[in-house]
Amino acid sequence: MLVSKASAERCEGSSPSSATNQFKKYDMLLIAEILLTIFAWRKGWRWYALLPMAVCLAVGLLIGIGVGASGGDPSGASGLGIILDLIATGILIYMVSKGPKPKETTNI
Repeated sequence: MLVSKASAERCEGSSPSSATNQFKKYDMLLIAEILLTIFAWRKGWRWYALLPMAVCLAVGLLIGIGVGASGGDPSGASGLGIILDLIATGILIYMVSKGPKPKETTNI
């Protein structure tokens, strides 16, 4: 199996415990987003509650593809992924705190 010199150097310097701690942080944010999505759904937002996570996923995927296609390291864009997750979490908190506006019906 061929391994590039740069990837071999990255693997030598990293420890499994630091990688585990990094995944724990992202897992907690993911769990919070899922719970907030459920609460927003029950609050009355229905399918709109899924939009923040879907948009975050789509933008992150496009950025990763763009960075990978330009020859960069896609893991270097993880900082932007955290920012996208925080924005989605903020939107979900807003959706949970404020219900959707009731539809106005006109009787003719």
